[in-house]
Amino acid sequence: MFDIAGSIAGFLIGFAVMTLICAVLLWCAMKIARENGSFAGLLVASAISVIVFLLLGLIYWFLGIVGGLIVLAILISQWTTADMPTAFFTVLVSWALAFGALVGLALIF
Repeated sequence: MFDIAGSIAGFLIGFAVMTLICAVLLWCAMKIARENGSFAGLLVASAISVIVFLLLGLIYWFLGIVGGLIVLAILISQWTTADMPTAFFTVLVSWALAFGALVGLALIF
């Protein structure tokens, strides 16, 4: 019928995958923008923004996307050498890379 352990495991696996993909793409975007920041800091910022994305996404999906982007940009500007406009650019570049990767995977499969 309904397996709560499977649901929790699926949620945790999805959270881990989203966090790792977000951190790797943020690191790539930081290198494109020529900013400095540790991968551990990007991983923590990604985890926090994914939590905000998932929690606000329960209320309304668009609220989750906007909230996750804003939180991620604020954390990037605080924990790296990027100022706020560069942080927003970095976040948008990482989301564009993610979208491109998803479209590429969709075309392959």
